[in-house]
Amino acid sequence: MTLYFNIDDFRGISTYVCRLPGYSPSHSCIRLSKNDAFWIYSWADQWVLSSFTKIAAYDTPVMVFGECHFGERKSRFRLAEDSGALQFHPCEITAVVDEHIIRILQRQVQHDSL
Repeated sequence: MTLYFNIDDFRGISTYVCRLPGYSPSHSCIRLSKNDAFWIYSWADQWVLSSFTKIAAYDTPVMVFGECHFGERKSRFRLAEDSGALQFHPCEITAVVDEHIIRILQRQVQHDSL
């Protein structure tokens, strides 16, 4: 896979360059265009392993917003008639981040110490 960024190996979640068929062919991987995959791959920190299955330091946190409802027209295809189809209110993002912020900050300190 091109520009593969492993988010959670144990659950099989990653980003990579792949064809974007217009529907959700996967339940965990995040298919991206080449430019988007390159940006994430170049910007984010990968996790650090101390052994084959032991994580010494976690990677850059990734949060995915929104849901995929199979059979419904996807938000990205509604952009022509609704420019806000892919926007989230800051309160939605804050609510998700607040739930995880302590763990994210602890993991960042751990990563920086290596």
